[in-house]
Amino acid sequence: MRHGQQHRGSITDSEPSAGLGELVRMMLKRHPAFSANPIGDWADIAGVQVAHHSAPKELKNGCLLVICHDSIWKHHLEMTREQLLIEINRGRSQPLVERIKFKIGELPEADQPVNPNHRLLNKMVPKRLRRSHPKLPKRPLTDAEEELLRKLPDKELRAMARRILSRTPVEE
Repeated sequence: MRHGQQHRGSITDSEPSAGLGELVRMMLKRHPAFSANPIGDWADIAGVQVAHHSAPKELKNGCLLVICHDSIWKHHLEMTREQLLIEINRGRSQPLVERIKFKIGELPEADQPVNPNHRLLNKMVPKRLRRSHPKLPKRPLTDAEEELLRKLPDKELRAMARRILSRTPVEE
């Protein structure tokens, strides 16, 4: 640190990486590609009637797979492919969906996640950081050090100074 700068402690003293891991997890949850339904509500995008006869199944590498009830609905969706792409990518800086494939099949259950891996986000656990040097043993403070600590006006500064002094070896 340069002279005059104040050091602010990490989010948690016991595990500095825990705060960072939580920040990354929060940012990923906000990103549409990591949500359970990254494209949004299908009924809002395609319309209620179309959503009743089709459903998005998965999104991989910019390609959205949509399951259709029958060939009539598949044909209808193929005719409106460009409009669907515009609706899905509206308001995004980069397109989330670049291609749409339509397939006839049994419609998935309602509220099934388009991105089944979104649950992995909750299982993310920060790795513990290894110490680069061994922790020094604590030592009792000298009378001069105790007197110096009593003169410090700030309670947090006193506690921090006590931790540092108790880990610093005494010069003989």
